Amino acid sequence: MAVLSDDRSYVRQSVVQALGRIGPEAKSATSVLIEKSKDPSADVRRETVLALGRMEPESSQVLSTLGKCLRDPDSSVNKAAAEVLVQIGKPAVPTLMVAMQDKDLQVSLRSITALGDIGPAAEQAIPALSSAVKRKESPIRKKAVESLGKIGPKAKTVTPALIEALKETDGDIRHYAAETLGSLGPEAKSAMPALIETLNDRDTAVRVQAIRALVRIDPMAKDVVPALQKIQHDSERDVRQEVLVALGQCGKPGVGPLVESLKDLDSTILIYAAESLGRIGPEAKEAVPALLPLLKDDEEEVRKVAALALKKIDPSRKE
Repeated sequence: MAVLSDDRSYVRQSVVQALGRIGPEAKSATSVLIEKSKDPSADVRRETVLALGRMEPESSQVLSTLGKCLRDPDSSVNKAAAEVLVQIGKPAVPTLMVAMQDKDLQVSLRSITALGDIGPAAEQAIPALSSAVKRKESPIRKKAVESLGKIGPKAKTVTPALIEALKETDGDIRHYAAETLGSLGPEAKSAMPALIETLNDRDTAVRVQAIRALVRIDPMAKDVVPALQKIQHDSERDVRQEVLVALGQCGKPGVGPLVESLKDLDSTILIYAAESLGRIGPEAKEAVPALLPLLKDDEEEVRKVAALALKKIDPSRKE
């Protein structure tokens, strides 16, 4: 401690390292070391962070200092602070929850990542992370979802947060929420009622993501086909096409609505409907009478797709 004020930074660094190695027995030096967290040398500040984590990690003063070091301009220092806070675990959670509200995006990301790395012991941060899922910054939303998944089962952490995000006024957030729910697959089954409501979203891109999410989570759920039928004649072609693609993943229940679309005058819709019927395969036998007339359609692509669909539905069929 007597030489901590030496003019030479490498001397100060060596002293801090030595105190860190002594560990808890050197905790009388804690208050002096806290001052070194403001040292002009980044190397000294980094070693100070590591030493404090070994000496008196659960001290409120140390936790507060480590929280401030998350904001250090030097990456080696702020990275060390995050790592030490993760090692401290549960006692460090309140400090990280404060830091995740920082105006600096990188500080916020660093804190959210650390909470996820702490894992289940950071359970008290779930409400704060759930709120972060609705923030405007895309990196924050993504990292918050990732951390929620590390803290607890996705069905209990990530899914409820994303369901709430589906109600946000910002279309980008709703889009991200629907897309992410789809990526969770069956684990997000509890979100299906909310996604069905989202099929009426005012934003075309959000409606498309909701359709994709439903079939990725459970295309055979009894409410999926009726919900898709309601938007089968959506004003936007992108949505109508996405509905047809989705119906092709719903098995036999999707056959009826797809046959209905074969009456459309739009050749693109005919192609999408025929492709989906072919994807369903032999279970789509009832669609054969509706597909046969397409073999004489004016559009060559329609004729080709119809012929391929008929072959997939009935492999024994002759050309």
